[in-house]
Amino acid sequence: MGNPRIAPLEYALAYLAQQTAPLLFRPPAVPEPTHRLDAPAVVRVPTRHGPVRCFVYRPHPASPLGGTATRRPPLHIDIHGGGFVLRNTHEDAHICRYLASDVGCVVLAIDYHAAPQVTFPVAEEECIDVLQWALDHGDQQGWDAERVSVGGASAGAKLSMNLAQYAHDSAFALRAAVLSYAVADCTRTDRTSPKANAAISPTLQKLSARLYFVDPASHTSPMASPYLDTELAQKMPPTLIQTGDLDTLGPEMVEIAARLRDGGVEVRHTAYPVDHAFNTQGNREIMDTSIREIGTFLTERLA
Repeated sequence: MGNPRIAPLEYALAYLAQQTAPLLFRPPAVPEPTHRLDAPAVVRVPTRHGPVRCFVYRPHPASPLGGTATRRPPLHIDIHGGGFVLRNTHEDAHICRYLASDVGCVVLAIDYHAAPQVTFPVAEEECIDVLQWALDHGDQQGWDAERVSVGGASAGAKLSMNLAQYAHDSAFALRAAVLSYAVADCTRTDRTSPKANAAISPTLQKLSARLYFVDPASHTSPMASPYLDTELAQKMPPTLIQTGDLDTLGPEMVEIAARLRDGGVEVRHTAYPVDHAFNTQGNREIMDTSIREIGTFLTERLA
């Protein structure tokens, strides 16, 4: 039996969506940063799969953790969402700017490769290699490699859990993780919502699995599905979990919040009365509140 392959039509549709999404999305200016920042610098980080473009948002010196003459600012690694297909690097730009401005961390945003051009575990391994590069190059890059947090939304939150798994196995203590409306179990494609026409429908769940997690034999690995990692509570740092009450992905993250808390992890879980992607679109008040919550959480953990 040959290796599993992506259907040609689905490949073409996914590629089209990947190319057009950045043209259609306009990042919201919510919350408004306190300080004006320079445009992010671009660095190309070497990984086992080739160079990966990353955006570096430098903090304002007047921000709470912006650094001093004797202490470098901390680092937050941001991983955007997109169902392991979309590569919209602007999706989290407003969040990255806010964190650099109002927390004072350097933000390293990873433009990892996605389906259909690559399949599992390329994105995971690229993000892991970027984390290791960041830990090894703090002196050269000007951040404190002992004060590092990770975070993301949706697929990016799953990849953030993978970084926590790797950091634990490498005996490195992350300061914090932020998981916003995360997907954690790629074996499931049957999630439903009390809301009609929920954002992450079963059809979309199945499509994402077929495009990125192509080989069904990989679905139960702890890297593909952190939900199935029996040692997840030993591997996660202090964690902020944000869920949507109407999000089909919400219940599994509510369960993970309870599991982590029962395992002794410091967990802050906030449920918002909305569907998926509330940090990047939809109700501006909830967007503002949820992003400021991330800022407060990171300020406390990265100080």
